[in-house]
Amino acid sequence: MAAKRKSKERNAASGETSRASNELKAAIEPVATALTEELAALLAAVLDGRKKKTLDRLSQALSEAVPTLLQRAIEDELLASGEIARERRTRFATVLRGRETTANSPQAFATEKRNRLEEDEGNGWMSTDAAAQLLNLSPAHVKALSEDGKLGHVDTNADGVTMLERTAVLLYYQRRK
Repeated sequence: MAAKRKSKERNAASGETSRASNELKAAIEPVATALTEELAALLAAVLDGRKKKTLDRLSQALSEAVPTLLQRAIEDELLASGEIARERRTRFATVLRGRETTANSPQAFATEKRNRLEEDEGNGWMSTDAAAQLLNLSPAHVKALSEDGKLGHVDTNADGVTMLERTAVLLYYQRRK
């Protein structure tokens, strides 16, 4: 009887661990994606377009490895038991709570996007940074999209800032919704 009870306890604990692991995986997915995009952009800059197949293989390897590596690092550094991990969690939570201001609320973010669009209303162009913020993508990802022709015509202004066709960016934004 005692062996059956211990087995049930182990299975219940295993289920809770699996559920917590899945929740962590879902929570870090956007961070892992952004990190993967930034690493891929860094690799693209280093390879400078010379080795397209190599870049594609590296990007694929990053896409597969980064989420798992990020999850493992969070589990090891933040979710482990012990005083040091507890202090790290406290520090991490404090930083995250500090970001929870009215300026960072989803409503404020949507208003900021709307204001940016209204500012550009008379102008047929927008910078890659403005497009990145609007699309909620990294500037490197926006640059890659523009190089693939997915964001319309690309131009450079007098200050050397890469500018994208506003209507093409807005169309891309609508298609993503």
